Amino acid sequence: MLFTRLFFLTISALLLCSCDKTSELIPGGATLTSTTNNAQITPTPIILTPTPEPKLSKTKIDITEQDQLLAQSVIKIQVESENSSIKKTRVGSGVLIDGKKGLILTSYSLVNPYQANGSISNDTIYISTGLINSDGLIPDYKAILVDAEVQLDLAILKINQTYDGDKLENELELRAAVMGDSDSVEFSDRLRLFAYEHFTDLTPTDDHFLTVTLTKIKTIRKENIQSNIEKWVVNAELKYSATGGPVFNGGGELVGILIPEQYSLIAPVTQIRPLSVMKELIERTIQTSKIEQHTMPLFAGGIQKKINFTENAWIGTPKFSDQASYTDNELYLTNYHNHFPSGIENIYFEYCLQNLGENILVEERWYLDDILQDSLSASYVWNGKTFAIISDKIGVPSSSGLPSGNWKLEIWANRILHSQNSLTIGELSEKPKSNNAKLGSIISKDGILIQGIDGTPKQILLQSQLSKMEMAKKISWIVTHNDKLKYRSPTLDWSEAPNSEFWIGYAQKEALDQGIWSLKFFVDGLILTEGTISIH
Repeated sequence: MLFTRLFFLTISALLLCSCDKTSELIPGGATLTSTTNNAQITPTPIILTPTPEPKLSKTKIDITEQDQLLAQSVIKIQVESENSSIKKTRVGSGVLIDGKKGLILTSYSLVNPYQANGSISNDTIYISTGLINSDGLIPDYKAILVDAEVQLDLAILKINQTYDGDKLENELELRAAVMGDSDSVEFSDRLRLFAYEHFTDLTPTDDHFLTVTLTKIKTIRKENIQSNIEKWVVNAELKYSATGGPVFNGGGELVGILIPEQYSLIAPVTQIRPLSVMKELIERTIQTSKIEQHTMPLFAGGIQKKINFTENAWIGTPKFSDQASYTDNELYLTNYHNHFPSGIENIYFEYCLQNLGENILVEERWYLDDILQDSLSASYVWNGKTFAIISDKIGVPSSSGLPSGNWKLEIWANRILHSQNSLTIGELSEKPKSNNAKLGSIISKDGILIQGIDGTPKQILLQSQLSKMEMAKKISWIVTHNDKLKYRSPTLDWSEAPNSEFWIGYAQKEALDQGIWSLKFFVDGLILTEGTISIH
């Protein structure tokens, strides 16, 4: 199943317009009861599923002449990581956007150069071309990561060597995709999704080939209206190796690339990032006189506890909005944010489940000013589908709206907290805060920075407990060594929870030089926190 929406029956009433949760609220002076540890299962949720594409819509590339031409711009990408005695491989797809310079557009999650502990991964990126008449098992080239929009899951690679490691003496003669206009794509348009199909050891076949899938847009997830940031959700399930693959319109023009919610070997790829979102990235890379490997911003937030009952399981951070629409009886949020005006009657929310497994109890626990709102909370037993976006809303049947205050939604699975986010209704009385800032060089498996530095580190990291970040828009940071600028991050959108354990940093392949290292973290242009540490 590609895409599932769950709408929960209310405890107090079943509204005709939808299955929203509405109930009386526990006032701020109420006493927290044992309900927190003994949430009751609500009635069976309504499961709405899309109509899957017919099997014949996905075939090997041996069909039309147009597809044969389009396929010449499709690339297989293989990332080999040697960070220990065990070699790890990530496989995905890409598309040529400049055939002479060897520039390839793909998904950042496929080629992310950092490990979970904050260090640089020892990666080699292999490129295979000419996938029409081959299985792509033997690469043609090597490539480097030259630019990215990390938060949009977009990256650009440059072919810089042959497979044997020889430098390229002349311009390449590869066929690049023709750029199209993604703004003109409509729901009724038939899209062509190209991807390199790679099977894992879990599958009963050893086939490797290029595929084309014909499908239409199911809906559009408009994450930020002001910035025109969005994703298209399609009625198709593609394997993980479709990550980064190109999407063409009926005229054979590139209108987007395939991106995962989170890269996983057993989760389907279901979404498209339209070309309009990536134009700035493409233009600045192509126009750069000297294209070379750059340092990508190193940061992480929304720390998530490990899900140990299912391999590769993941629960996304909840997102909130006061805008949503119903399409085919399914609820889609528009324009995520975490601050809402007083008197608002409904707040929509959504979160993603991936590889969660069967018969897993999932709980949505709502809090107002740290008091559990049991009647607004809900739980259900997950059906084991590979990927789903869960959406619903809370509200009160009252003209006065939801009470003002600090709200929090926690997502629990098997009685363990795995994901959370918070929002504020009403005026914000406080500015962003930072507490318990600390410096170090290693992030633990639980996502916590180990304070201090031992040995000869290759990275320096700053972690802090951030709060009151509802109105924060932009973040950035600088790193200095002995008062000289070493690294300046690009300005990024703040997209984490307003109360978040967040870390930033700088990493390189060689050991950091001895001396005084300093990190400064900026929110909307002002320093929020900083730290200094000495390396001897």
